[in-house]
Amino acid sequence: MTREQRKAWEKGQRRDRIVDRAQEIFFEKGFDGATIDDIAAAAGYSKRSIYLYFRDREELFLAVVVRGQELLFDTLSRAMEAKGPHNPGLMVLAKAFFDFSLSHPEFFVMIMTYESRIHPYRGTDPLKVPIRPGPGAGSSPTGTGHSSSVPSRMIRGRGTFERHWNRSSLCFFSGDRCSA
Repeated sequence: MTREQRKAWEKGQRRDRIVDRAQEIFFEKGFDGATIDDIAAAAGYSKRSIYLYFRDREELFLAVVVRGQELLFDTLSRAMEAKGPHNPGLMVLAKAFFDFSLSHPEFFVMIMTYESRIHPYRGTDPLKVPIRPGPGAGSSPTGTGHSSSVPSRMIRGRGTFERHWNRSSLCFFSGDRCSA
């Protein structure tokens, strides 16, 4: 192993450790309750070190969501391979999706959180939906259920989440495997 290869491997190991700890924190506290400080402390790194690997908390959250999406993709792919003449594809997929929600509830919640933050709710304009200041602040005046202090750039589609969704949905629906 050359020096460059070793450095790249070590960098990947550090990144994976950060994502592992972030996953634990996000599972425990959710997106709104987790902070970069919490994740840095859990990973044993400084806050500055976290920012060497991830631009912001949203990108770190996305790294964990991608893990869940990969599990979901594998679950749905196995279900489609198992479908037969007496198991229509839609029913097989629906059951696999439901089973995924039961067997991986933390990832299911994270994927749904991710989805709800990048897609407008029916009948609302995401640019006009006010963002609440944080947990416990009550529901939004429009009654759409947008919660938390999500940066407006995420809702407007210019954030990390939206860029990833556009790419991952193309990969998923085309049946290709794409890296995050």
